[in-house]
Amino acid sequence: MSSGEGRKTRVLSDIFGAPPLSVLDPKQKYWKVKKKEWLGKGIESELGRGENALKLSTLLQKKQKGTSIFDPFLVELIVRWYSKEGDVVFDPFAGGSVRGVVTSTLGRTYVGYELREEQVQANNLQKNISEHPNLVEWVYADSAVKEPPACQLVFTCPPYLDLEKYSQHPNDLSNMGVEDFFQVYETILSKAVEKLAENCFLVIMVGNVRKDGVLICFPERTVNILLKLGLSYHNELIYLQEPATAAMRAYNAMNISRVAGSIHQKLYVFCKGSSKDCATRLGKFMD
Repeated sequence: MSSGEGRKTRVLSDIFGAPPLSVLDPKQKYWKVKKKEWLGKGIESELGRGENALKLSTLLQKKQKGTSIFDPFLVELIVRWYSKEGDVVFDPFAGGSVRGVVTSTLGRTYVGYELREEQVQANNLQKNISEHPNLVEWVYADSAVKEPPACQLVFTCPPYLDLEKYSQHPNDLSNMGVEDFFQVYETILSKAVEKLAENCFLVIMVGNVRKDGVLICFPERTVNILLKLGLSYHNELIYLQEPATAAMRAYNAMNISRVAGSIHQKLYVFCKGSSKDCATRLGKFMD
């Protein structure tokens, strides 16, 4: 018998949902199938937002939606990788419905704070899409003021400064100048970290943005804030975006400004306490 006979073939995507590599590629066939399954449940995370929050031209709107939509299969992966059934997942920048619906369907309690009442109302209309609607709660609240719940995972995606605007509320981070933004941003993250249980993970998705043509180092500043708050830097993942209008935008960006178009975002994984104990708490996917 050869050394390989009698062994079960390990397919990483079968065990982990997707190969646990540092680059996550939604263009892969298995990813598209899983994303379609989630969206087929009726999730409409764009509800409660303006039609063109990204301020796209009429031509670009023909190629992509005018508001960013969080990938439901990405939510599944992060929730499965960094929490376990019965955990409480806190999201201080809740936005649309997708993270709440997917997280609760996977048997975790989801609590998301959202500054806009109309968004909370739109999300609540989709609560019953979840297999466990009793496990999802969107709270109309300012995360810089209201205390978070005790939780075992913080999973969120903050506004990318003023890249998208959904309200004129003065406490909306997208209406703030850069330094005011980061001051309030740090306050919100500090509150979340304080309520995060020991030996648990925090996962945050960020992308870079420009002000007056200059990168403001949003990812790097996020890392520095979380290190300052005492968390350990555990992992960095790259989420490749579907190109959508990137090719159309890339011509002018490079031709005029010598800027290469961005088609990725970063997911930073931090842990509170021991990274070994964080993993031990969750257990193995399989022996």
